[in-house]
Amino acid sequence: MSVDKRLVDYIKEGLRRGYTIDSLKKAMIEQDCDPVDVEDSIKASTGIKSVLQKIPDVPPPPKIKETPSHPEVPEAPKKKYHFTIDRPKITGFKKPDKRIIILIIIAATAMAAIITLTLFVDFTGPMIKDCGDNQTCFLEAQENCTLAKVRIEQPATIFMTNSGSSYLYEEIKGKENDRCVLYFKIDGLQITNTSNIDSEFLDLLNQIDGSGMTCRIHTGTTKTFEEFMTTMSKDCNGSLLNIYITLHNYLQTMFSKSFEIPIDGADCDSNGIGIMVANTNYQANLRDEDFTLHIVTLPDGTNQTLPLEDIEIQSGGSGLLVDWDCDGTCESDYYTIHLGTMANSVNFRILC
Repeated sequence: MSVDKRLVDYIKEGLRRGYTIDSLKKAMIEQDCDPVDVEDSIKASTGIKSVLQKIPDVPPPPKIKETPSHPEVPEAPKKKYHFTIDRPKITGFKKPDKRIIILIIIAATAMAAIITLTLFVDFTGPMIKDCGDNQTCFLEAQENCTLAKVRIEQPATIFMTNSGSSYLYEEIKGKENDRCVLYFKIDGLQITNTSNIDSEFLDLLNQIDGSGMTCRIHTGTTKTFEEFMTTMSKDCNGSLLNIYITLHNYLQTMFSKSFEIPIDGADCDSNGIGIMVANTNYQANLRDEDFTLHIVTLPDGTNQTLPLEDIEIQSGGSGLLVDWDCDGTCESDYYTIHLGTMANSVNFRILC
């Protein structure tokens, strides 16, 4: 009986791992081992004869691997065998692609960064320097076009009279090419004194509340809201600028409404006082409501509002502005007349 020690070692190792004699025999024959050598090796290893049978619960033994360094089996001199038992392979698992692993790491890092930013960063917008009501702080930010804002309370001065208040909001929006973009808005407008304001002008003033405009200046320079409005800058656009232009034109027309008293234009007798006025401007008609001043000083020194006639006098024309009966009968004494528009005024005494 010829016994191959390698086959004997293979059989003993297979039995130790739980394989049956018949499954080991089948595996060796399938790998071209001589059947007689296999039987002899089985008898030498176990002392029993193998019986070929199917064992469904145990996987087949691994193949006998060949290596160049393994000595030849005597009964099969043309073949070289190296007898090892492979580790059972895990099925149903695929090694993940390295690219997928990298993507997972990147996604996890991004998610961690987002969570951190959510906890510590305000996403309401870019960080804007709040200058409060400090105009100097805002102008310093203009020089470098640094994002900043300021809100200043200011008086609403109309016809040299403090007629209320409003807030001016200014904000630096950032750079656009070589220009610094500024935004202005007026809100909280309150007109408390309307005694010297006509209804048309007051309607225009109320339109300013909540209106805004955008302006642009060269980087490295500064410019205040008042400077923009004084020049009606072409570097600005928006509803606020449009309303200011309308107001400017209205005031220009209003201030141009000059008048004069023609020669023999004032007369007084016991029946009353009559005063003629001539329109000396060339831009608009002269109306009675253009006279913001119409007062008479009575002989006793007291002042009284002088009633006016409804007039609308074209440029170069004249008309009767005052036809007052002195509230009954005019005294034989001097009366002082005070008449005025936004353009000019006259004061004179008349003897009745």
